[in-house]
Amino acid sequence: MNNRIEQEIGYYLLKILSQESTLTQRGMAKKMGISLGKVNYYLSGLAKKGLIKIIRLKNGKKKRLYTYIITQKGMEERAR
Repeated sequence: MNNRIEQEIGYYLLKILSQESTLTQRGMAKKMGISLGKVNYYLSGLAKKGLIKIIRLKNGKKKRLYTYIITQKGMEERAR
């Protein structure tokens, strides 16, 4: 995949997360018009780079809920 496209997807994910940190991966995929697997892949990459922090929350229905927090490094990257 083109590195430029990957950077744009990462930037757009950071932008979405800065507006709605509780949005589900499915919601992000729908908003961006890409597959759920691709969103998961890019979120994992952003977390490995230290641009976001993924926090797992417990739900009484045994569902996994996640919240995504943009780190200081992520805010700086987004500003560029």
